[in-house]
Amino acid sequence: MTESLEREAAKVGLRISTGKTKIMRIGYAGGSNNSAPVTIGQIEQVDEFTYLGSVMANDGGGECDVECRIGKASAVFQRLYPICAATTISIKTKVRLFNSIVIPTAIYVAETWKTTAKITRRLNVFQKRCLQRILRVSYRDRITNDKVHRRTDTRPLQDVVTERRLRFAGHFLRLPPTRHAKKAILWKPISRQPQQGDPEPLGVTLSPRTSEPSAFHGTKPKPPQPIETVGEVLPPRRRRN
Repeated sequence: MTESLEREAAKVGLRISTGKTKIMRIGYAGGSNNSAPVTIGQIEQVDEFTYLGSVMANDGGGECDVECRIGKASAVFQRLYPICAATTISIKTKVRLFNSIVIPTAIYVAETWKTTAKITRRLNVFQKRCLQRILRVSYRDRITNDKVHRRTDTRPLQDVVTERRLRFAGHFLRLPPTRHAKKAILWKPISRQPQQGDPEPLGVTLSPRTSEPSAFHGTKPKPPQPIETVGEVLPPRRRRN
């Protein structure tokens, strides 16, 4: 693939920069890390790389990106801690600064993350620790998470991420069917024809007459089986002489 790319790029006077180019194979986690050959050198194959501030991994997961975003948000909160620790500033003002500066840093491009128990726990724990420092309480005070959210008028961070993902999905589903983004999100591979008995893919389907989404569905239910009568189950009685 790299050889054909280099050959086509040379036709228009372009060349591949081996120092700035990396290769990452999606879906081959733990595989071979051999470099790809190019005429002018070798291109390094990596397991993850950063693109526009987001960490992309070869396994398609978002845990690496979540850890990176939380680390950056923790650094931002640490710079704001003198304000959060001040006694002359109200808790309402501190929480507004936290929601407008720290939270956007933590959940940047959260619409593309997949929801797992580990990511959910990591996001909620980060938010809880920051809010506890704003309220100047610790785990020794035995204050529940619900009480912390009530005192700061906030909600769990995972709920915020879920709402943003639903808005993002609704934005794509409302696009006209001629838009490339709509075609990409509803694309289905055509290399293999569906066979009888294959489960239908999870997601949103479009009605053949309209472009509006119908409903989420899973495996196609089996048709109801006919109920056998007693005469079909039990053998006929024999007549007595």
